[in-house]
Amino acid sequence: MAIATFIENSKSEGSCYESFLIHEEMQTKTRIVGAQAIDDFQVFSDNSKRLTQRLKNFEESQDREIACLVLGRVQSGKTAHLLSTLAWAVDSSVSFATVFTGITGPLNIQTSKRIEKEFNKLSGNFVKVLRMPTKTQFNEFDFVRKTLLKYVEWRQSDNSLDANRPALPILVTMKNPARIEALQDLFAEIED
Repeated sequence: MAIATFIENSKSEGSCYESFLIHEEMQTKTRIVGAQAIDDFQVFSDNSKRLTQRLKNFEESQDREIACLVLGRVQSGKTAHLLSTLAWAVDSSVSFATVFTGITGPLNIQTSKRIEKEFNKLSGNFVKVLRMPTKTQFNEFDFVRKTLLKYVEWRQSDNSLDANRPALPILVTMKNPARIEALQDLFAEIED
């Protein structure tokens, strides 16, 4: 009953990050039983909070660059940590996020669907996932450009961190020169 109350409170506060942690804790308890579930989630939660605190410190500093390397075994929580940083970004002043995938279309689609699926489990319209096309895919590129600019403008004009905060646009981008060039053009347009 206490977890249900905490979930309802998080929903009313509109915190994507807290909702994500609650959901992740419940998921851990369905995969692992007993004290091990509590211990595993505590390790994940502590590491996630340490990482997001590092991001918050970066956001508040004058630094222009930060690098974080994620390395781990299969099923060790790498994707969960990525998702927790995106959840943190929803609640922050971040205007948009980019997630780089491999170089194949199926992996790009899989990543997009995974992000959408995980955030759709939470109550709230927290993210808007867009797949980054090349500039030669004119109609798709124009749609992504217009959508991204609209969401960035909404996020920059709305400084509140309540439940009405605009969704965080997330660009899922294959690592190839044509898409990175298109992404650079979008960055330049947003900066202008």
